[in-house]
Amino acid sequence: MQITDWRRWVSAFAAVVMAPLAGAEECSTTSPTPLTVVHYEQLGACVAFYEDDKHVFAADGHAFIIFRITKILNTDPGAVAALVQPDHFFIQGNPDDTAVGYYKLQWINFRPMPAILLDPGKTAEPRGTILIDVDFDWGSPLDFARKNRYMLEYVNGPSAQNMLLIKDNRDKVAWENTGKCWEIEQQPGQGAV
Repeated sequence: MQITDWRRWVSAFAAVVMAPLAGAEECSTTSPTPLTVVHYEQLGACVAFYEDDKHVFAADGHAFIIFRITKILNTDPGAVAALVQPDHFFIQGNPDDTAVGYYKLQWINFRPMPAILLDPGKTAEPRGTILIDVDFDWGSPLDFARKNRYMLEYVNGPSAQNMLLIKDNRDKVAWENTGKCWEIEQQPGQGAV
């Protein structure tokens, strides 16, 4: 009788230990959900620029954070056509502050960030800039904005393919003290080319 009880315990123990391993093997054979991968860089912060014969200023307590979308890959197995739109980017934790991709920022080599429809298996290198107007409730917004790293997120429709955003200059922690947006382009390595 005791031998039978011992065998039950061993059998139960084996079932508990081996079940997750069997499930893991089963999961590894299924294909993952395809992702569209977007690479970007944070270029700096500013508070003013001149656009279409008028001055554009950040509101009190606001700063403009400038990013460059460098590369978009839609190459995962099972990928579908992906639409990447500049006004769907936002800074992590601030979904109400979405990006604008059409400002020239008084840059000499300006490259706007257009909406891009990327077919499966394709890659694009738009190197386009986007601007996000962020509301800071304290202190000097420009000083705060240029001394912090910001991560982008992307709001997508329910039927759209998921996006993975990768910040290429993630280790950079501070940017030059630029008040005017055109000064960002003048910094080494920051221009739109």
